[in-house]
Amino acid sequence: ACGFAEAVDYAFGSAEADAALPPAVPGGAPAVAIANPLSERYAVLRRSLLPNLVEAARFNLRRGAAAVRLFEVGHVFWRTAGGGADERETVALVAGGRVGRPWERQVELDLFDLKGVVESLAEALGSAVEARPADDLPGLTPGAAARLLIDGREAGVLGRLDAPDEPVALYVTELATAALGTGAEPRPVAIPSRHPSIAADLTLVHPAEVQWAEIAAAVEAHRPADLARFALAVRYAGEGVPAGAVATTLTFLYASPERSLTQDEVNDRQEALRRVLEGRFGLGGTPG
Repeated sequence: ACGFAEAVDYAFGSAEADAALPPAVPGGAPAVAIANPLSERYAVLRRSLLPNLVEAARFNLRRGAAAVRLFEVGHVFWRTAGGGADERETVALVAGGRVGRPWERQVELDLFDLKGVVESLAEALGSAVEARPADDLPGLTPGAAARLLIDGREAGVLGRLDAPDEPVALYVTELATAALGTGAEPRPVAIPSRHPSIAADLTLVHPAEVQWAEIAAAVEAHRPADLARFALAVRYAGEGVPAGAVATTLTFLYASPERSLTQDEVNDRQEALRRVLEGRFGLGGTPG
């Protein structure tokens, strides 16, 4: 539903390719070697779906594809402490290139496009994914990579391939399907308000090391009445912002199921939230 085509790859790979990307196995357990491999390219059972999936993406790009969006669901394997082997199912995705037609608006796929797909998948299955920056993931670019957590437990990885010489940047992710859930639990349907909604923005200047997840958690903890939703609009660093700081603009939508809200009511709630965030993070901002 997100525009990705399914790929089916071999469960084997080379030891070199296996070590080049983050393994999707518990604790980075060692790979299972094949006793009689057909060649060095098929020497071990895969510990991640990503190496073969990335190669499939590159194969398509080399043959003229403007963009690739591929996914695979399959099993990964690892050697256990007792000398045996174990396995589990994961889902992996790779994306990159330009989508759209010349007479339409063309878009260069990036890390946030793939992150949005992961969040959509998790939401459909009744989970919430949190991304935490990580600079120690093999094969992924520091500053553009993260570990993915579900219910506080590590469930996968997300990032840009560390391949600066390639003409098309590729973005990858892989998660354990068991962590995502089954989607079998019934989900409540929120009936939209019949009354007009009011949008408002809030721009906060804060130290660059403060992550969006921290700000979002603080908003949730002090969620104003009748706040229907909020989201990150812009993070800006540059002219007009002190060195080592960023200006984060949040956008809010207020709607009451019972009546029309006034602009003054919304302004009061925004101001109260601004004071909370400023006290929590040492931020400065102006509600809009």
